[in-house]
Amino acid sequence: MYIPQKNELYEDLSVTENIKFSLLHLNHKADAQNRLEEVYTMLPVLKSKHKQTADRLSGGERKLLSLAMVLANKPKILLYDEPLAGLSSQNIETVLRWLNHLKQNGTTLVLIEHRIKELIGLADRIIGLKLGTLTTENLNDLETIKQFLV
Repeated sequence: MYIPQKNELYEDLSVTENIKFSLLHLNHKADAQNRLEEVYTMLPVLKSKHKQTADRLSGGERKLLSLAMVLANKPKILLYDEPLAGLSSQNIETVLRWLNHLKQNGTTLVLIEHRIKELIGLADRIIGLKLGTLTTENLNDLETIKQFLV
């Protein structure tokens, strides 16, 4: 699955409807409902806004809704562009926690992110690109990252 930097949501649909729409491929409504409840357990802030349309959510809430749509689908591979951009520190912790949850449950994560330091505990491998060219590999500790960022 792919989550672009600009959240692609159905603006006129509620939080619940957006998540359910992402689950239309499931054969049974009960499966979709179970996954919806799982997502609301993982991201309770969205449960409290379940009737709100996507266009009325804050930027951080929209990013969480995009993540919820992915979590509901239990992907094997996730390509996520700028998962931490524009998030509050609380929402950053939430996103990192659920990215780690996906990783621990076997999902392969490919993240494009400027905030490298936050990924140290999550990433198995960090590479640096500049204008699309590989500049360094194996950025895996804070000291190496600090040298790279200078």
